[in-house]
Amino acid sequence: MIRWPFRRAVEAACHHPFREATADRFYNLMFCDDLELARREPSPLSGPWRLLMEPSPRSSALRTLATAEHADSRARALAAALLRARGAPVTPASTLGVVVEVALPEGPELLAAYADGAVRHLDAFGRALAFEGAPAAVQALARDIVARGAAFGRRRAIWSGARLPPPRCGDVRVSVLGTDGLRFIEGSFAALQADADIAAIIGGAVRLLRQLQRRDR
Repeated sequence: MIRWPFRRAVEAACHHPFREATADRFYNLMFCDDLELARREPSPLSGPWRLLMEPSPRSSALRTLATAEHADSRARALAAALLRARGAPVTPASTLGVVVEVALPEGPELLAAYADGAVRHLDAFGRALAFEGAPAAVQALARDIVARGAAFGRRRAIWSGARLPPPRCGDVRVSVLGTDGLRFIEGSFAALQADADIAAIIGGAVRLLRQLQRRDR
């Protein structure tokens, strides 16, 4: 069964599926929809992040960032989210990332691929990995996943509610992060294989995770 969850009663902007605050923060940052959370990150930021750290960035500057194809995809997504909150959508829309989330008994495991080739991984125990400037093979896999996400997004309506908590145990959720908003699908592995784009995303995520595990040894 493929589930379209309408659990409005439990919606929240920021979720806490892990025991440690650091893992919870990494989890929520993967979806690139919480600018205030990003602003609390301790790392020194430069380039497009400097704009996002301003108290009230100009909409024109945010639009330039959101549509800059070679800029950091996560920064672009945050700029687009702020523009949407202001009622100033980004056109034309583009897909900036895909997050594959598997609900395991120990907790959620996530793999995020972004349009610029960056990758994030968070396992069910809260161990996190971030890959910037990854080798060409890893970046190619990430971009292919995003391309498949874009194809799926063209067939799926934007989710108008707040981002939902992690899926229930045994389910998989694929979230597509677009400049125009969030789209997702959720269900069992078997059911999601019926959608060619989603099946390709899950298969690509498995291959990408194997690549990352080899490089992390």
